[in-house]
Amino acid sequence: MIKFFLCLVLLFLFSCSYENKNIGHNSELLVNRDSLLIDSLIVNENFLIAAKRIDSLLLFRVNVANGYYYYQKGFCLMMVESYDEALLNFQESKHLGYNTKACEVMIATTVDLKNTREKYDKKAGISMERL
Repeated sequence: MIKFFLCLVLLFLFSCSYENKNIGHNSELLVNRDSLLIDSLIVNENFLIAAKRIDSLLLFRVNVANGYYYYQKGFCLMMVESYDEALLNFQESKHLGYNTKACEVMIATTVDLKNTREKYDKKAGISMERL
């Protein structure tokens, strides 16, 4: 069941595309190269490495595909169960105008995952703060 959900989320993630016509040719090449690197890290389930790479990109590339990067970082954080941080990144991505429908779906999914995790942890007597 978890593998099915993971495949469904990955399929949804990669069905989303990035388009920004206000960037120059060199910037576009950098965005594509970085996007491919991040996508390959995610496909190989290196979520924490991908999130760190996105952080470094957001420091140096202002207003170039930031919505896309926040979306990808939110996905990475959701996959490592950092739900609160993931929600913040999906909301920022939506605020920046990146694929708002996809952001809304990922926000709802993250909230559902967080609530489910808290419910099962509560039954098992595990605190989320410990994790």
